[in-house]
Amino acid sequence: MPQEKQEKNNMHLNLPTYPSNADAERSVLASMILDKTVAVEMLSQLDDADFYTLRHKVILQAMKDLDAVGDELDFVNLVERLQRTKNLEAAGGLDYITDLAGFVATAAGTRQHFEILKKLSLMRGLLNASKAIAEDVYNNDDADKCLENAQKMVLDISRIRTGNSLVHLGSVVNDVVHNYEEISSSETRVTGLLTGYSNLDNAMNGLQKSDLVVLAARPGVVGHPVEPEDLLVDLLHKRQGRKGLGFQLPQA
Repeated sequence: MPQEKQEKNNMHLNLPTYPSNADAERSVLASMILDKTVAVEMLSQLDDADFYTLRHKVILQAMKDLDAVGDELDFVNLVERLQRTKNLEAAGGLDYITDLAGFVATAAGTRQHFEILKKLSLMRGLLNASKAIAEDVYNNDDADKCLENAQKMVLDISRIRTGNSLVHLGSVVNDVVHNYEEISSSETRVTGLLTGYSNLDNAMNGLQKSDLVVLAARPGVVGHPVEPEDLLVDLLHKRQGRKGLGFQLPQA
């Protein structure tokens, strides 16, 4: 629902303005302009619904466009992108982008402001869902269908909240490339968790965050393998004090 329509509906129903925090939005955008690390971390986790202010939505989309084509996200490229797409005025103009780039933000503050954006986005989503549910109830005589629709709306919001949603392939590719750049520039040979098996560590660069590792072997061919539970316990607890979760399929 467009921002202007939301506000008109709120006035008509005597509801307060939708929950938002313009300063938190500015802080997150400014941090991504000024810090490449922050941009890589947060850009793929943000979408249009996380921002309430229209100009900030326009700026976020320009940032995502730069990221999608592999251009560096900085002040000059951002302004050029907005000009090329004729969205500079919709983003507040050159003066606003300049002020935004000078907005004081700390790393700790940015993370806190990011969480604020996510919380407020969730609240706005719930408000929109509650209004849609109310309209559906008034206009639909089928109670079971109304319940099904209401459950779907709330479930969709829950999936977004937990991150269980589709993401653009470009953001995933950029994250992977950035990860390999960090690995190649690292002074240590293996950057992940060490398994204790040097050949395996060298081949996999250790166990990396979000890796899915499948251990498969036929005892009749390679001999009785190391019990996966023992390997997991030794790796995570005894060696490096970490926690993990493992599954073992029953043998046929």
